[in-house]
Amino acid sequence: MRLLSTAAILLALAAPAHTGKLDIAGFSPGMPDPEFRQKLTVLNCQTDTCQFDGKVIQFRRAGDRSIQQVAYRFSSDLKPREQIDAIAREYGVATRKQDIGDIGHAMGRYDDYMFVGKLLHVGGPLCRWRLGNRTTLQLALWQPPGKPGQPFVYVLYLADERKA
Repeated sequence: MRLLSTAAILLALAAPAHTGKLDIAGFSPGMPDPEFRQKLTVLNCQTDTCQFDGKVIQFRRAGDRSIQQVAYRFSSDLKPREQIDAIAREYGVATRKQDIGDIGHAMGRYDDYMFVGKLLHVGGPLCRWRLGNRTTLQLALWQPPGKPGQPFVYVLYLADERKA
């Protein structure tokens, strides 16, 4: 038994680190405050919420030291399963069955504290990936189309799981 657990640990250590994308619009968890402030200035943003081209990026900070979470709200004509596949390709991650949430359940109501405080709305988590180095990526449905021809609205969360 001891040999098996040692082998499992060695395999885990030998696994390659994630080499795909680790940011949203140039912002990433763990980004130091000076670099964060500089990027905000480039995008002409004054606060920890930035709006541009109909998209919204919001940041949760780990004290004054660095970025804990980046949340990116965007519209897309892709259906949830197609959007999951597109995000996986963009970030260079494989999507396993256990990564995907109950897409039907995501059409239910849930609380989202990042953008609107405690407000119930339609939507919910669709898929969650581990990118390594305690970084996670989660895709959530913010709002399905209200009418035929309208886009889905999604939120992509990139977070450092370490406590602030």
